[in-house]
Amino acid sequence: LEISLSTGAIRTRASGAFVDMELAPGGRTVALLAEGGDLQDSRGPALAGTRRRRLQLGDLRTGRPLAPLPDDVHPDLLAWSPRGDRLLILARPAQAAGSWRFEIVDAATGKARPVAMPSLEPAFTAARDNEGTPAAAWLGASPAVYARAEGTQHRADWYRLPAAGPKRLTGALQAPSPRL
Repeated sequence: LEISLSTGAIRTRASGAFVDMELAPGGRTVALLAEGGDLQDSRGPALAGTRRRRLQLGDLRTGRPLAPLPDDVHPDLLAWSPRGDRLLILARPAQAAGSWRFEIVDAATGKARPVAMPSLEPAFTAARDNEGTPAAAWLGASPAVYARAEGTQHRADWYRLPAAGPKRLTGALQAPSPRL
């Protein structure tokens, strides 16, 4: 709901089973995370207790909602860029419990693109509902993620992800924290 403090007028902006909401810096765009149906494993029945979460963006000036992304979005990461034009999320294919990948969603179009992370995979902190919590943020115009070398159990580090490729930020630290 949008409530005008000066007039008391109430306007419905969206309805659904939303589990999270993040307003972009500047207040133009809102990211809504809605709970969907059970995730289906291609090998068998629905995964117990695992529900799909769909991201939907809305333009608060025009009221125009953008179509939901087809992927399942992790419930613990909706991070807006400082300018509010891009949203960093962690997503996986919705039809199965696939691998998580960081994606950047364009606020104007609602289109997502994977973040280039050659040889890195997201590292998760404390477990939550059989998943961990991802750690990521923005450092200026680039995302920064807590990740580890792909396919290993080696320690995780913070990496800045500019277009030129990943830059390890915490390599000199003995034990990097998942909190940036």
